[in-house]
Amino acid sequence: MIFVGSRPDFLFRSRKKATRRVFTCGLNSEFNVLLYSDHTGVVNGESDKVCFVVPVHYPSFVFSFSPRLSLEKSVDSLFEFASERERDMLYEYVRGIENRNAEKIPFLRSVNMSKIPNYLSPIVTVGAVVHSCAALREHNLGRSLTQLVVPSFIMFFSAPLCANLVYKQAGIDHRVLGSYFLGLALFFLVKDSRLITSSMFVFPTIGRIRLLCDMKNGRESLSSVIAWLMMCEFTGLAVQKIFFGEQATEFSQRNFTDLIGNVLVVASARCLQLSDAYVVLCICFLVFAKKVRERKRDEEGGVPEGAPKIRRHPKRSAAVSGPAEKPPRRKAAARARKAADSK
Repeated sequence: MIFVGSRPDFLFRSRKKATRRVFTCGLNSEFNVLLYSDHTGVVNGESDKVCFVVPVHYPSFVFSFSPRLSLEKSVDSLFEFASERERDMLYEYVRGIENRNAEKIPFLRSVNMSKIPNYLSPIVTVGAVVHSCAALREHNLGRSLTQLVVPSFIMFFSAPLCANLVYKQAGIDHRVLGSYFLGLALFFLVKDSRLITSSMFVFPTIGRIRLLCDMKNGRESLSSVIAWLMMCEFTGLAVQKIFFGEQATEFSQRNFTDLIGNVLVVASARCLQLSDAYVVLCICFLVFAKKVRERKRDEEGGVPEGAPKIRRHPKRSAAVSGPAEKPPRRKAAARARKAADSK
């Protein structure tokens, strides 16, 4: 048995007062959780080391494979007497164990999504703003800065903030606002370069991966996550109607594929207790498949999805020899015959 923690001797000295529970984690492995506490529910010992885990059948790096959501649910049921601050400290301690053990495995370290907000979040926001402004410019919006600042701000922030009515997932701080205005200024420097603006789709993809990883590792229910994604998608369609016209409100096959793909990725990752690498691979596959379909449609000369359809009248053949004779009117001919018979 291997103790995870810096002071296992503390538990041996306090074994009589320790609380002992058993719960099940992702790989059906049992863990003995020892917590030293007094009658008031205040955790004694060092403030940053509130939980010590003893794996029974697996070594300590089993945390690298165990899902954080299952572990946090077990922690919620196990330490109901603890305060909210102590529970948050326990979550941070468990995440620290996962990050340290992930360093032993290069593949897990390469897809550790918890490092993205600290290093790439401003860059991802700047690239996503440039991509959004390029989409507005394709619809003849935003020829100047004064014409672009209002629609770009509404399109970029309205959908996630309206989806926060379900639960708070997105937020705005000084870094996000600074990155937004920086991306707005950068767009006017690169707007004439078709190659740069078309390659900016990478940054919304990274933001999408980060969002789904947060949803997978979060403590909200799956129904709340699905409702948040639907609210965000439908609000985005309503905003596009304001700027792009009536055709934008149609829930096209592309919107349906994106929404169902997000829901299936989060639901399968939670139910099957998969890692962040699964989310990365699934989203990359969906984006690649969409790009292949768009390129194939462009090569075939098809109309882009969502564009207004132009109805053309059928061509009329020209007359060969003068105007065509009108067919005789039946009622007039019948009256003429009747008058002739009466005479």
